[in-house]
Amino acid sequence: MSDDDAAFERAASRLMPDGESRIWNNAIMELGGVACGKKPRCDESGCPWREWCHAYQTGDFTAPDVPTQPSFEGSRRQFRGRIVRVLSNHEEMDVDTLGHKIRVDYTPEGEHGRE
Repeated sequence: MSDDDAAFERAASRLMPDGESRIWNNAIMELGGVACGKKPRCDESGCPWREWCHAYQTGDFTAPDVPTQPSFEGSRRQFRGRIVRVLSNHEEMDVDTLGHKIRVDYTPEGEHGRE
């Protein structure tokens, strides 16, 4: 099977039992997690997907480049979440009080203070 969405869709339509998409999805995710890891186990226990597997047929087991998510710790997103959580319990709060609640090293004049 070629490595494109249309070919996969056709194969899935032929193989998936009607009305069982949830079971199909769980089975495919389990197969991928167990057999198709960093070191694919195609030959161990006879992978049931080998007949349709592009990687097995071509011998190219390189994973597609997937962008990595930036670190959450210390990110703006983390601090926005902290701000929302603190403010959800207060009607209003001055910036300096809020700063101390979301960041231990907050100082109004410091690097992480008001700009």
